[in-house]
Amino acid sequence: MSGLLACAVGAAHAQSGPDGQGGGQGGAGSQSLGGTASATASDRGPAGTPQGAPAGSDGAMSQLGDGAGSGLSQPGDKPVVVELFTSQGCSYCPPADSFLTMLSERDDVIALALHVDYWDYIGWEDTFGSHAFTRRQKSYAREAGRRAVYTPQMIIGGVDEVMGNHPMDVADLIRAHRNTPYMASLRIARQDGTTLRLQARPVDGKPLGPVEVVLVRYVPQQSVKVKRGENAGKTLTYSNIVTEWKVVGEWDGTSTLDETLPLEGEAPVVVLMQKAGPGQIVAAARLR
Repeated sequence: MSGLLACAVGAAHAQSGPDGQGGGQGGAGSQSLGGTASATASDRGPAGTPQGAPAGSDGAMSQLGDGAGSGLSQPGDKPVVVELFTSQGCSYCPPADSFLTMLSERDDVIALALHVDYWDYIGWEDTFGSHAFTRRQKSYAREAGRRAVYTPQMIIGGVDEVMGNHPMDVADLIRAHRNTPYMASLRIARQDGTTLRLQARPVDGKPLGPVEVVLVRYVPQQSVKVKRGENAGKTLTYSNIVTEWKVVGEWDGTSTLDETLPLEGEAPVVVLMQKAGPGQIVAAARLR
């Protein structure tokens, strides 16, 4: 499959407790790790199966246009990926959710809201929550050598973490990542309404080593009236709510990649190329 190997798809309250429990202080909600890391895939999003296409030459990157139907990520035109781990059940999260809405309006940022499920026990089950996103957040914590996770937390570029309701710190990290070119060029485009074509190659021909190829879908905005828990009685608006997060394969990071994937519906599409761990995001592209 031309370098893409198909694979199965499968913050701080006063105390941290076992998996699924916690308590509050300090402007975020935290929880101890517990459990084991597992492959990340949305528990509630639709599933799909990758389809391969013959590998293109280096010149194949020019076959996809730069119009409204395509997305491009390459040095000098770098959208910085910001993942917000949040929960409707956390009273410290609404300011971070509002800040993510601001970030979602920027062309130089790919802002993604991943709703976790470990605050559901407080009394309100997050309507967007997924245990897959809890697992992803815990995987980031293990990679960084931390023993707890918290909300609201932002991960910038797959490597830097910061409190999600500290906008100045987030802005500084986004600026720093903007000044560091991606390690791969990535271009994506919808084709025939049912497929997504993606093309990638390492910058300057430098091998990257294996990277995961991730397909993300999200809902641009939705409001929720929270009836119980810490945010009871509030109507909260969320942006770029991730509904599907699938590792669709692995790229060897050396050859030119030219693939097609099945794609249903008109929801926005993001493709991430990320080192395992999870680790550094080496390329990203978006179709709104």
